[in-house]
Amino acid sequence: MIKVLLVDDDEFIHAVVKTMLPGDEFDIHDCFSVDSALEVLEEQKFDLIITDIVMPVKTGVDFMKQLRRDNEQTPILAITAGVENALDDYVALAKFHANETLPKPLMRDELLTIVYRLTA
Repeated sequence: MIKVLLVDDDEFIHAVVKTMLPGDEFDIHDCFSVDSALEVLEEQKFDLIITDIVMPVKTGVDFMKQLRRDNEQTPILAITAGVENALDDYVALAKFHANETLPKPLMRDELLTIVYRLTA
């Protein structure tokens, strides 16, 4: 079973990812904020972290920077819908800290390819 931490403030994205990643292969833990994800990471280890880039309070970029500062080596897939004017800046920053980036809307085949590659 591949353990995935999914960090996104949008409940719809959680539902979409759970539909795309087969339940018999993936154990997905939901977090709706960076702070809740950091708390969970103090207690559990994951095979993959999927995080939104643009979130209120603390962004996915803030989250990834902190993880890398803390020497967290778990692979990270950063996703974004690009609602911010500075989308290119967010994606550029994310690429420094994430193993992969993927735009929303998510495409199942592309998501699975990246997830399997990062967890192999």
